[in-house]
Amino acid sequence: MKKLLLITGPQGSGNHLWSKIAGHTPGVQGWEELTQEYFVHHGREPFRELWRNPGLFSKINWTEQYYVTNTSCPMGGFKSSLNLTPAFLPQYDRFISGARDAGFDVVVAVIGRDVNILSHQQQRLRTEVTTPKFLEALDNVLMKYDPVFISTEMLYLYRDRYISQVSKLLNFPLEVDPVVLDEILKEDSNKKYIHPVESHWLDEVHITALKAPPNTAYPSYVERLFKSNN
Repeated sequence: MKKLLLITGPQGSGNHLWSKIAGHTPGVQGWEELTQEYFVHHGREPFRELWRNPGLFSKINWTEQYYVTNTSCPMGGFKSSLNLTPAFLPQYDRFISGARDAGFDVVVAVIGRDVNILSHQQQRLRTEVTTPKFLEALDNVLMKYDPVFISTEMLYLYRDRYISQVSKLLNFPLEVDPVVLDEILKEDSNKKYIHPVESHWLDEVHITALKAPPNTAYPSYVERLFKSNN
């Protein structure tokens, strides 16, 4: 059976990043243009017509085994000097139903990213924090498709190790040449939102705790077991 990986998440969670990972995987038909550019507007995503009209699924001769599409939720809602593109919610049910009717096994991956960074990014590019709208869609629509949750932070930390694990969880091929992966991940998009902290009140608590003698009023679990057995 043909497989379609649907990658989705809050606006700014990493849809383009994960689409690049999938698109660079041998044997996966993905967003080819995005594999050649740092950024491509979502209006040029390969499945865009199918998101608008899922009935087209049954009219296409699908020749590959593995495909990938992505969408953020909501879509649109960008600020501009002239106007604001209206935000709208992807029609997940219609899209997945159309794909299944055309013989696809649809696998849903839900992206996670630090909630504070999501808020900063959404406020920078849009007029409001939109993550709650995605969470509502997650509860009302996506959870019934048994999604696999994937993390943008873990991708940057564990890199190919994490990609291999995600591939197993999704039962979908994900594998990127190490040189290509280094190029994709060379610029951590979180850095612009993160700044060093000179000090924190908890620092002194840690130092004091390290210098203090053991508190015999609170024996460890092992100590309690040892005493109870003797």
